[in-house]
Amino acid sequence: MPTKFDFLSPGIQINEIDESVLPADVVQPGPIIIGRTPKGPAMKPVRINTLADYINVFGAPNPGGSSRTGDVWRDGPGSTAPTYASYAAQSWLASQTTGITVVRLAGEEVSSGPTGRRAGWTLSGSGANQADASNSVAYGLFIVPSGSLDETGCLAAVVYANEGSLALSGTTPAGSAVEQAVTLVANTGPDYEFKLQVYDNAGSKIGDDISINFNRNSDNYIRKALNTNPILTNNDTVAIVHSDYTKTYWVGETFTRFLTDTVSNGNTGKCYGMLAPLQQEGGTSETQWANRQMGMKVAKSGMVISDKGTEQKDLFRIALLHEGEQPQKDIMIAIEEIKAPVNPLSSNFGTFKPKGLDPI
Repeated sequence: MPTKFDFLSPGIQINEIDESVLPADVVQPGPIIIGRTPKGPAMKPVRINTLADYINVFGAPNPGGSSRTGDVWRDGPGSTAPTYASYAAQSWLASQTTGITVVRLAGEEVSSGPTGRRAGWTLSGSGANQADASNSVAYGLFIVPSGSLDETGCLAAVVYANEGSLALSGTTPAGSAVEQAVTLVANTGPDYEFKLQVYDNAGSKIGDDISINFNRNSDNYIRKALNTNPILTNNDTVAIVHSDYTKTYWVGETFTRFLTDTVSNGNTGKCYGMLAPLQQEGGTSETQWANRQMGMKVAKSGMVISDKGTEQKDLFRIALLHEGEQPQKDIMIAIEEIKAPVNPLSSNFGTFKPKGLDPI
């Protein structure tokens, strides 16, 4: 600041005029940390200054070893491996010296080159029919009521066979005993219970029949009775550690609530199930449910549509800023207080109130 000086000699006074400019504080860049994280913007640098901000954007560090619930398909295969980048970020930010720049790794789409090096994964089976012993495909378990032919059933679960094949064991509607797929088989007990058989590539049965049902409190609940860890189908890694841990299949999606709402009599009465490959024989990769070779994508909701007779239109959808599947596990989007227009014959539209983004 300018300072008024004392007299140096009689009649002379000196005033200082400060014309200097103080330089801005230089922000230390800190390290660049690159690696996997559960969530957050992918393949782009993000500046983070505190550990709280890091956890909010990219998620907490994960020690690996096992998934949070033991259901690896739902928790994500990445939940079983340590997130070394997150631990490095935690250690550095704890020092409170500088911030960091984080680059989250995720799969990018590849437009050319060998398909084996593209992001994602796929099963290689042809999905021909049950006669094919090596029928490596995604099987859909369809369940229908035992009434008339016009009853409505639904897709209850998806089981991925990395090798060999799958079948249901039981009786057909005509009373014949069967052990195969693509055939209606009666349930063997309440709670939509069926017996599943697993075969190897030679067509030999692996172990005993597995009883599965859709009662979450039962030991035979499909997500308890069957393997849910895709990693256990990788013989190149798992068999080296312990060959008894290897599996030839895993359970993916299950739709228990939709099943109980659609096929209500399966809780205590009779129903029928059928395993069918979820792909078109001889079709393209786009028709194969088990083809997940795709790059990272931003999570999006379904389209909100208008309901105005022939003028029905797509209105909007919610798109998140982060890539990956974690947001759909943590966030629920809802609309409430839907009100019809005051005068439906006029051009007035109804109204609604967004509920926002709430944790599940």
